[in-house]
Amino acid sequence: MTPQLTLNPIADSYLVAIGAAAVLLLLWYRFPLAGPISSKKRGVLAAVRGGLLLVLLFILLRPTLVYVTTTKQAATVILLFDRSRSMSVPDELNGGSRYEAMVRAVSGAAPRLKRLAGEVEIRAYAFDAETAPLPVREGVPELPPRPEGSQTAIGAALEDVLRMEAGKRVLAVLLFSDGAQRALYPRDALPQPAAMRMKSLDQRLFAFRFGKARGAAEARDLALEDLACPDRVFVKNELPITVRMRAVGYAGQAVAVQLLYETEPGKMEVVASQEVQITAPEERIPVRFRYVPEMPGERKIGLIVRPQPGETSVLNNEQSTVVNVIEGGIRVLYLEGSLRVEQRFLRRSLDSSPDIQTDFLRPSAAPENGDPSGLAERFRSGKYDVYIIGDIDSAYFRSEWLAELAETVSQGAGLLMLGGFQSFGAGGYAETPLAEVLPVRLNRLERQEPGAPIRADLHIPGPLQLVPTDIGLQHFALALSASPEESRRLWASLPPLDGANRLSGVKPGALVLAEDSQK
Repeated sequence: MTPQLTLNPIADSYLVAIGAAAVLLLLWYRFPLAGPISSKKRGVLAAVRGGLLLVLLFILLRPTLVYVTTTKQAATVILLFDRSRSMSVPDELNGGSRYEAMVRAVSGAAPRLKRLAGEVEIRAYAFDAETAPLPVREGVPELPPRPEGSQTAIGAALEDVLRMEAGKRVLAVLLFSDGAQRALYPRDALPQPAAMRMKSLDQRLFAFRFGKARGAAEARDLALEDLACPDRVFVKNELPITVRMRAVGYAGQAVAVQLLYETEPGKMEVVASQEVQITAPEERIPVRFRYVPEMPGERKIGLIVRPQPGETSVLNNEQSTVVNVIEGGIRVLYLEGSLRVEQRFLRRSLDSSPDIQTDFLRPSAAPENGDPSGLAERFRSGKYDVYIIGDIDSAYFRSEWLAELAETVSQGAGLLMLGGFQSFGAGGYAETPLAEVLPVRLNRLERQEPGAPIRADLHIPGPLQLVPTDIGLQHFALALSASPEESRRLWASLPPLDGANRLSGVKPGALVLAEDSQK
């Protein structure tokens, strides 16, 4: 114990104490001892006055004698050792394995560990798929004889250590591993979040890596990396999924990458597969999938490449994530016959909404040549919420396809037909099943044969200034502003149309939302 003298003057001010002492000295000087008194008595009284002055000064300064004792606070250093099979790869000096190199490193550090054990607590753990404590004798851990674990769950091991050593003052965690995370769900937690949590707790993490980035025994390996997938998607909207396959030592071979989706809770099914051709001794190949979820809920997505002969590790052949499929959102199929200028702006507008998934198709083959665009399947109920038909002749569709589309529209899907030289009656739709679900009257005599001169009687030449009707101003589709008057003004400021289809009229019950201002 070390004594320390401290002063705590009244009012936390030395000036107050000094001022009080000065007043007492002034009184002593102002009122000296008087009268007949012997020198001896005068000395005694002066000593009493002086003693009282010192006592008062002592009280004013309030001295304190503090005894300080320094005690070391308990602290812990954690050693975390990788015991997975990947540590048995013989790519260290002189053909030794990574695990042997790690054991030698620990043995060489034994004297320092023993000295450190006198100052801090040393705890040791080994991990593979699970994390388990190791015995420690005089600061030196006793490692398992060989690495036999099936996984390398580095992130989960760090989380385990944080949990098991909670409440202790952890000075540092020393991680001994080859640094390659190879773990399966639910032990596939990434190391980065655990490392960030340790940093917030002021716990240092030191990693010691063993082995080369790619040793001789790793010369043949397939791994899926960098899985990219949105964390949420609307029902029936397209979900893009991308993963990179790292291929080492399989040049000239083709391997299959499969997409698995949780179609029902706990049930994973293969919903797509791609054959990937490997051309170089070592390359990273992007693999892309697209999938359309049909049901809402939190669903697991997995990608897997089947194990190949001679692979060093098959634990990195899988990647998985979870996507939240949300109710809402719409899928749109937009069909065009020619690349008109307006289609570019319409597609750009649709694509700007995160709630709309648009598929754009230009059927290029006559229906008698098959169905390369898959229109028969796309027209089935439930595939799309809205269908947009542009300037495309009905000859591009089989009658049974349009019958399927008409049935889909009757069941609630939306249909929008745009004007064009091959739209409505000019496109031959009057004699198709689609005529029944269109809101306008069509006549079979309104036919504009593809490639023939444009019939003036089927089209109205421009300029045509389109303006909303009174009903149209109240409709959300034409509302350019919250105010009907402002919407009318904005519509009037738009450039006129170059022309329009001449229609025979609208069907009973149909609403006209906009018309020519000169009508």
